[in-house]
Amino acid sequence: MINITAQSFFYLFDQSYLHPGASMMLSNPASKSVVLAFRQIPQTIGAANLLAEQCDRQLLVADFDETSLEAAFRKAPTDGSVCIVAGPVSATKSWEGSNDGISLQQMGMLLRSCRCASENRPGTAFGIVTAPDSDRFHSHVHKGKSVLEALRTEAVLAIPRTGPTWSADDRPQIPVELGGPVSTLPTSALLCYLDDVKSRRFSTIIVEGHGRSYCVNEGQFCGGGEGGVADGESKFTCLDRLDCASSRHLRLPVDTFSAGLMILDACEAGSFVSPAVRMGFPPISVGALRQIEAVIATDVAVVRRNDDVKRIVECARRCRTLGDLVVAINRLRTRGNPRMPYHLLGDPEWPCPAYLSNTYASVQTEVDQREMSLSLSAPLKEALNAIHQQALAGGSVSQLLNCMSRALADVITRAETVAWPHGLWSVASVATDVVRTPCPSCGIPEQFVRSYKSFDGNRVFVDCGHCRLLFDYPAKSTTTLSISSACSNTFPVGESAEFVVTICAGSEGCVGVVAISSGAETGGPSIHPKIHEVALGLGQSKSLSITCILDDPHQTAQIYYLKVMAILNGQIHLTGAPVVVSHGSQQRSEA
Repeated sequence: MINITAQSFFYLFDQSYLHPGASMMLSNPASKSVVLAFRQIPQTIGAANLLAEQCDRQLLVADFDETSLEAAFRKAPTDGSVCIVAGPVSATKSWEGSNDGISLQQMGMLLRSCRCASENRPGTAFGIVTAPDSDRFHSHVHKGKSVLEALRTEAVLAIPRTGPTWSADDRPQIPVELGGPVSTLPTSALLCYLDDVKSRRFSTIIVEGHGRSYCVNEGQFCGGGEGGVADGESKFTCLDRLDCASSRHLRLPVDTFSAGLMILDACEAGSFVSPAVRMGFPPISVGALRQIEAVIATDVAVVRRNDDVKRIVECARRCRTLGDLVVAINRLRTRGNPRMPYHLLGDPEWPCPAYLSNTYASVQTEVDQREMSLSLSAPLKEALNAIHQQALAGGSVSQLLNCMSRALADVITRAETVAWPHGLWSVASVATDVVRTPCPSCGIPEQFVRSYKSFDGNRVFVDCGHCRLLFDYPAKSTTTLSISSACSNTFPVGESAEFVVTICAGSEGCVGVVAISSGAETGGPSIHPKIHEVALGLGQSKSLSITCILDDPHQTAQIYYLKVMAILNGQIHLTGAPVVVSHGSQQRSEA
């Protein structure tokens, strides 16, 4: 019999646990590494037992809840790895999931628990073994280690986002050697070499660029599309059967490529809490596992360097295991990012297929201390200076509001042409903390608080994995700016959504101006960026009702972000909210 105490949060088993009548005992208690399975997901126990046996590790079985996970992480040795066997991600397009696998919501909880545990064990390599379906999951468990070992002789392919645009006629001019040990092929040149890339199997593929949970580089790599035939012609659609917003690009399904490891170095490519994921579309990192044995991706917006691809290649060449590699990448990204910005979908004890030697090149793991230029546009700088001059001269409220309106007009113009909100001005000395409190907008219990220096001194930027920007404000300001919605941020085409912007004056009162923009490209939600004037006394507040209208017909899939910009008491405040377009006939549940 197996004796289990009611007080236990977790249980350690040897491989005989799987056989009837087995007695309970420690599974290799001398091992520093652990494989974790869950009692509520029976298929993970057998898989975890096999993985523990492959690499001589402890087998740990826990209840699937945050309290039990925290207890299990505390029990695991601090100088080993933790492999979490999650099972396949539910095939049902639902945020809550179903009985056929772990849900997207549960995957998000696993990542948050790992990030929380990493605070006290920064050298621990965490990995989550999962797959898009049961067949692929069992293939990973049984063959993943041997496949990665066999691919160590194959080439590394680096696909950076930067580079000129190439056409098929330019192929002879592109200096690419796909037969070399490391090949660099800019995203813009993929069309020229697509057949060559698709016909090869690489040890590692590194994709660098801008990302969302469902695509990388504006649709070059697609994780949310669905193929089909309409009116006798092939039809390729994006989220919720809408058209791709970047139809001019290749829209390559991420499982087009074959490799042992893929590193998706793009913001949110591994997010399990983004608006698209909460609609029921798994992140692009999960889709890659159809052809890839393991994936390293990020679930947050990350601060990166210009030479990131080269540095990651060096890390991959020096690291013996996937766990060593994800720890090394997280060390490279210490500056400006939360703990554990990158995670591994795979076993941390599996071999890194790109490994050559632990002395390969020379990876600089220290942070770059160079300060960035704290630039600001000339019109905005002039307008902000005028505000302060009026304040010093004792100018009237109307004069101050006029100066603030001029400054805000420039912010509105810049907000439509740069990456929101990071492109409005340069920053320096970024430091990020993870706060385990619910987001005031979506309720996800994790926020990232980033402190930084900019043109007006110390500022604070708060974001979450679902809503992105929550607040950006001067660190010493007691005035707050926020946006809320009485309904879901997902609404069908042809309908409208109501948002409320609230300004709360702090200890000094508040005089300022506020504007709201949809930040949309053509065809997006319609909001005229009208400038609203605000004059509040000590502790007073004011609410502005905003109607967001999505004109019908609308056929482009997009996640838009409302941009709320304000200049209050001469200081810039920002906030925002996501707006997700969908067909009314296929509303998906959202927690």
